Amino acid sequence: MRKSEISIVLICFGLIFYAPAFAEDVERIEKSLKEAIHEELAAQKEVQEWSAEKEAIINDLLDLKTRLDWNRFQNRKYKAYVYQKAEEVNDLKTQKEKLASMRMELEPYLSQVVSDLKDRIVSDVPFLDEERSRRITFLEESLLDPSLNLGERLRRVLEALRVEAGYGNSVGIEETKLVLNGEPTLVTMTRVGRVGIFYTTNDRKQAGKWDKVSQSWQPVSDDYLPDILRTTEIIQQKRAAELVDLPIGPTR
Repeated sequence: MRKSEISIVLICFGLIFYAPAFAEDVERIEKSLKEAIHEELAAQKEVQEWSAEKEAIINDLLDLKTRLDWNRFQNRKYKAYVYQKAEEVNDLKTQKEKLASMRMELEPYLSQVVSDLKDRIVSDVPFLDEERSRRITFLEESLLDPSLNLGERLRRVLEALRVEAGYGNSVGIEETKLVLNGEPTLVTMTRVGRVGIFYTTNDRKQAGKWDKVSQSWQPVSDDYLPDILRTTEIIQQKRAAELVDLPIGPTR
């Protein structure tokens, strides 16, 4: 046998001998590749899942940070609100203390004002006696009424003072009875502010005035009767306004 033929035979024999081993290597390599690919795919899936989870965590953290910032902002606002309310409470306490002190001073002061007003009405020109007397009684009852707060009591006293002060700038006519010469007589009283208050009898024949010095009604000269009658008619709007001569001053 020639040398070349011997080589071919040896090669064929080698292929026949190593073929099973080569096939096993291929299968092993293929299996390794499949496992590597499977592991790579699994790793990629884990990476994708982790990326999604990480994004969710980041979003949650951002949301928590936003809420935390909001809560901090609200806490600052609430602290400022609490501080403001505390200042208001302190102011109210101070005002309450002042009001308590004022109440202790104002209550007796109002009582004194009403008492002085009552004395003033008694010594004042006698007009609207019943109305003014009822007003004083109303004030005295108001000051003793526990259901009324101090502000309402003060308002009522000030209103009474306003009304009384208004009499000085007003005029009035009143039909009443006076004791003249020992006899009850129907008269028309004519008030001109607090400057003077006069009367004329219903027969328009007599006239008189209130004398502050003697605190009594005094007759006046017949010379004044026409002017007093005209004054009454002017106040009643029965004639146009004009200058009149009234007996002002103490009676002589």
